[in-house]
Amino acid sequence: MSRLLLRNFLFHILFTLLLIINIILLFLPLTEYVSYEYFAINGLFITIFAGIFFLEKKNLTSNAIRIFAETRFILLLIIPLSIALIKAISAGICSIEEAIYYYLVFTVPAPIIGIGLASTALILFERKKYLLYSIILIVLVLLPIIDIYFLPQVYFYNPLVTYFPGTIYDESIPITFRIVLYKIILVTLSITIFFLQLKFTCNRFERSTKNAIRVLILLLPVLSYLIFPTLGFITTNRELETQLSQKVESNNIIFYCDESITKSELVYIKNLSEIFYSELEEYFKRGVEGKIKCYIFKNREQKGDLLGTKNADVAKPWLKQIFITQGSYESTLKHELAHIFAGEFANNLLRVDPRLNFALIEGIATAADSEYDVASITDITHSALKSDYYINPKKLFSNKAFFVNASSSSYIFSGAYIEYLVDKYGISSVMRWYNGENYELIFPKEFQKDDSDFREYLKKKTETELSNHTLKFLFGRSSIFTKECPRYVANKINEANSYIENNNYHKALNVFEEISHKTNSPSVLMGRVSMLNELGYIDSARRLLTSQIGEYYSSGSYFNLLMKLGDLHYLQSDTLKAVSIYDSILNFDISIPYTFSAKLRLELVSRKSLKLFLEFKGDSKINLILKEAETKLSLPILYAVLLSTEMNSERRSKILDDAYRLIIDGAKSFDSSTIREKDYLLIKLCRYYFLNGDIEKGRNLSRLISDSSSNNRITKKRFNLLSHLP
Repeated sequence: MSRLLLRNFLFHILFTLLLIINIILLFLPLTEYVSYEYFAINGLFITIFAGIFFLEKKNLTSNAIRIFAETRFILLLIIPLSIALIKAISAGICSIEEAIYYYLVFTVPAPIIGIGLASTALILFERKKYLLYSIILIVLVLLPIIDIYFLPQVYFYNPLVTYFPGTIYDESIPITFRIVLYKIILVTLSITIFFLQLKFTCNRFERSTKNAIRVLILLLPVLSYLIFPTLGFITTNRELETQLSQKVESNNIIFYCDESITKSELVYIKNLSEIFYSELEEYFKRGVEGKIKCYIFKNREQKGDLLGTKNADVAKPWLKQIFITQGSYESTLKHELAHIFAGEFANNLLRVDPRLNFALIEGIATAADSEYDVASITDITHSALKSDYYINPKKLFSNKAFFVNASSSSYIFSGAYIEYLVDKYGISSVMRWYNGENYELIFPKEFQKDDSDFREYLKKKTETELSNHTLKFLFGRSSIFTKECPRYVANKINEANSYIENNNYHKALNVFEEISHKTNSPSVLMGRVSMLNELGYIDSARRLLTSQIGEYYSSGSYFNLLMKLGDLHYLQSDTLKAVSIYDSILNFDISIPYTFSAKLRLELVSRKSLKLFLEFKGDSKINLILKEAETKLSLPILYAVLLSTEMNSERRSKILDDAYRLIIDGAKSFDSSTIREKDYLLIKLCRYYFLNGDIEKGRNLSRLISDSSSNNRITKKRFNLLSHLP
């Protein structure tokens, strides 16, 4: 009786603890939305609790009592479901349907897996079952760490939490066939081990058979590393280098690329990377021991499948490996290389700041890169000082605000502060901080008092003042921790996009309409408006956007919505309103791409071609642009031609060659544009020739860029170096 009371007490403790955990989860970021994180965490605790309770009830002798005890596992499963339903009724949740799917896949199998783990402990050494069960749990916690440390992947599959993509920048975590397959394998294996354990208890196996089973169970982790790469649960270096089969080697970097990347582009990437390497070597006052491995994926989908994260480029300093996408290497390659250089100063296993201060880790790389989209990081930070976007360094480097704010603000402001420290105290002092020394022991001023000096530094260093509209474009975005229903919205947007790819605009519209009741995401509004436009309901799209665009004035997506509103006005034959909107976007001076997009529309208005441009898609739109370029070439038209990379036709090549001759001859055809706009297109055209293997033309344009009076000094230096490369 006393043992039964003890077991009842144990169950009540576990039940109460799980209840408390679930209540706490309702008040934490992400888990409050009762989605992926909520059910993955429940799966973790229910797995552990079920195993503990099974080990205790294993001593019961009465079949009736045993059956009664087994039904209690169901009570553990009731807690997360009940709380989810209560919240759905009282306050509402993002999606009951999605919550049930996550519950069924991530949580419901948890007791079976827990029993399987406990049965494993009983088979291996019943007398020390609790110790062995604890060791098994510790091993399962360590396995993802081992995978991420030694293998190229950042994602992991694990019996305790099922799946994690690796970074917070991938908001969409759908329940895929691979996740379901993994759970089926786990459940099947757990049930098999449970029945083997029953036969062990009844002594139905010979000693030799028992030992063979024990050896087989101990070999399961090893077997998983042999089988799982084939199923996509693990990505080994061999698997990655098989998929990215093109191998190119420079003096300091080995590249593994998808076969879709052309030889001439590989030469360009190799040359660019060596320039980046030499710049970083100069910045850090040292090189990297050994060669860096750089893996270049053809698109986000391939990177997500092999690496785990779709949206983030990644560096692993301890492995001296970086992972980037083909379309992003010019903007992220130097940043990721900087992480490898910084790792040379960190004397620990991860080769990063041992306190995992992300503002310091990312700030070093951002400062070493120095450029960020529209301007230098010091120009941007100085412009933001009087705005609500600015984050005090003391707060940022205390890790309290890095992930809560938009990633752009965290990266830029931390990078600007590191640049200030490097200029004032030298790179060696900053890298001592990076290696784990306390800030106060290296730098004479505290963070709080240092802000005034930092502001003064920015004032002296600044070359360009950015408009409030540019700041809004850069920083007016939300992090995953401040978005409403981020997982649900991202999953549904992906679903809508799949319908759009199949030209099923009605279904896509229905999806966008459904999620518009749960979030005020600008992407959802744009989706609704675009689908109405595609379906021919242009007036409805215009009225919808007109009525709601004001709500997004403080968002960085406001300018996309405003451009779309101008397009809808033009399609409704309201040319005056459309032109007025395009002019306002020009006056905002957000960025050069926005400027060219507005100028392109204004020019097509004068040519009476804008309606066709807005209605056409794919090859039809590109052919229209090529026709306009052949009629009369201007910088906005040239910008559109350069953007049409998917059509590398003879017509496009001839137009770009004509533009090249006009530029080299110093023609005055482009006087309506600023020097900054001309230089921007000069860089794009230079890049086009390098990528297509026309080195001579690329060099000639590089020299023009390096002689320009307005370009960023770093870009000028880089293209000057490119012009002298073999």
